[in-house]
Amino acid sequence: HATSPLYNTKSLRLRLRHCAILIIMATSALFLIALIYALQLSAGEAAIEPATKQVELKTGAIPFFDIKVAYKLYDVVNPGQPEADRGNPTAIFLHGAKYTSDFWLKLGTLKLVAESGVRAMAIDLPGFGDTPALPYSDNNMRSELLKTVIEAAWPKVNSTIILISPSMSGRYSLPFLDRHGTMLSSFVAVAPIGVTDWGGPWEDVHRFVCALGVYGANDKLVPDADRLLRLFQHTWKVVIPGAGHRSYEDKPDVFHNVLITFMRKCRRTPNSGHEVMSEHGIELVKTLRDAEKAVTAA
Repeated sequence: HATSPLYNTKSLRLRLRHCAILIIMATSALFLIALIYALQLSAGEAAIEPATKQVELKTGAIPFFDIKVAYKLYDVVNPGQPEADRGNPTAIFLHGAKYTSDFWLKLGTLKLVAESGVRAMAIDLPGFGDTPALPYSDNNMRSELLKTVIEAAWPKVNSTIILISPSMSGRYSLPFLDRHGTMLSSFVAVAPIGVTDWGGPWEDVHRFVCALGVYGANDKLVPDADRLLRLFQHTWKVVIPGAGHRSYEDKPDVFHNVLITFMRKCRRTPNSGHEVMSEHGIELVKTLRDAEKAVTAA
């Protein structure tokens, strides 16, 4: 029997209706997938950019042999799970020959770092500020002093420790790395003296400690930045345009951005191991490259 034209018309309309319904369903499904992805991405960005923490300033002194090492500490009030996940981090700031711990306080560095979730301590090295001079000083004595400070500073044994060492303080930080470097998670070398003649840390420090070299483009020590790249397995460098030997003072905003971003990169794990956080890799590289493109005007 021949099919009537009316039947063909109804069949075509029915098929078109089914197709329209399928298209609507597929479009709705794609919209929901896109919405879920956007929400997950937003949550991930929120995890990378944590909210500003409540902090408080404390002062005190740490006994070491016949002296007491004065410090200023911006502590994180009621640290939460994000801080625990990062190994309860503490940043310890040394200083150059013309400064004391007061410099980091007045620059705003300690408070900014603490507000990012990292406890921030600055010490007066022996013979500076409120810390008396040692009766004698050699590499062993200087490295033991930093070991004592770290043991007093960390909130839990084997917490994440970041050591920031500018200029003259290389006389303390480099011997410490040779003897007790595995106590650190990260080392920030802000044009410290001594790198040119340093043979580098021993194997475990080389493999586990993350290092960042920060130099001003106008500093004669800039070649040391490339040397640092060869001395650590996980290492980065930034040369800040328009800055000299004291890049942190010449370009504080750039320095702070680089420092806080780098502090998220490495951590101490619960089993006392070291971990390089791969999810922060692109963020760190972008921050370093942006810093090197910074406008040279003050």
